[in-house]
Amino acid sequence: MKTKPDTLASIRRDIAEGTAVCRYIKTEEAWYSKTTMAVADPGVVKEWCIGVDVLRDGRPDGTYGEFMILWYDLASNGLTMRLGIFADAFLAARAANIIEPLLELPADATPEQVLAVLDRHGFVDATDRKGPHAL
Repeated sequence: MKTKPDTLASIRRDIAEGTAVCRYIKTEEAWYSKTTMAVADPGVVKEWCIGVDVLRDGRPDGTYGEFMILWYDLASNGLTMRLGIFADAFLAARAANIIEPLLELPADATPEQVLAVLDRHGFVDATDRKGPHAL
């Protein structure tokens, strides 16, 4: 299982060749959301994990890196987005060319606007809504 990239160029090459995929997971829609969202900050109402996954035989087999978008309900201000990225995910985010488009959104961007940016830049929804025991 490959988990660390060699270079920015190698991640971009893997994306272009289809041996890596840019994806997002909407945790609040996943079958396991009640478990993971319960331990999150109580103000978080949506949690999206965005990353670049390594593919083996067309299935995810490790990741080049992930970052999070957390949505907080600030009552009078409505939903507001918080972008969080750890240092080990910088290369993946840069390779996917997604940070600048996200930063170009208005400060009060809606989840739908963010989703449109992700979709426009080739990200796919990898949210598992059925679980391992679904028929």
